[in-house]
Amino acid sequence: KGVVYSEMQGRENSDGSLVDRAILDLLYPKDCAYSSETGGKMKNLRVLTNDQVMRYHKENYTPDNVMFVLTGNVEEGEFLSALDKVELSVKQKSG
Repeated sequence: KGVVYSEMQGRENSDGSLVDRAILDLLYPKDCAYSSETGGKMKNLRVLTNDQVMRYHKENYTPDNVMFVLTGNVEEGEFLSALDKVELSVKQKSG
């Protein structure tokens, strides 16, 4: 929590970030993902509990909510083989 807080403190206090934040707030509605601050906002980080983080993670980081983006010169068969191992691991953990 301390590291994230320090990073966000720097982000929220730089001139470029303040302008960027203001533009995003004007361009996108508050319920749009593009208007979100990836690391969170300091005012929210101050009151966030570990239980809230764990609950959010459990609800949103699920096998049915995974996306892989693959770029570059990669052999399809090698990728799919590696993905099979990941899928097996996820299935074992999720019971």
